[in-house]
Amino acid sequence: MNKANSQALDFASTKAHQLFIGRRWQDASHGETFEVLDPGTGKLLAHVASGTAEDVDRAVAAGQEAFVHSGWATMPAKDRAAILTCLADLIDANADVLAAIESMDGGKQTMTGRELMEEGLEVVLKTQPSAALFAYQRLP
Repeated sequence: MNKANSQALDFASTKAHQLFIGRRWQDASHGETFEVLDPGTGKLLAHVASGTAEDVDRAVAAGQEAFVHSGWATMPAKDRAAILTCLADLIDANADVLAAIESMDGGKQTMTGRELMEEGLEVVLKTQPSAALFAYQRLP
């Protein structure tokens, strides 16, 4: 097993994974989790919070609140572009582990998982120059 796969397994199996809502990790509103199995082997990969419609509503409300009050909506586009570049750097720095997690979760070959990470990176990087073009435009 390579290092990325080992790190992916460690991440998946160390604890039950919660929902990230309103800038904090939390259990699902009803407290339930579900098992994530590797479709290729049937082995347990992780326990994950089983979100409900109530959790979705809370996440949407938290996202709207963050957008309005975080400064993102009024931040110059060139600054948003810099943040997206940092996000792309984080994805790139962790792409092998992220690809291994995606591969295990979806039963894909690692190369396919890596390709998915590269596609995500491409989206972030393509968005960044567009944001910089509108450096003087602000969102309402």
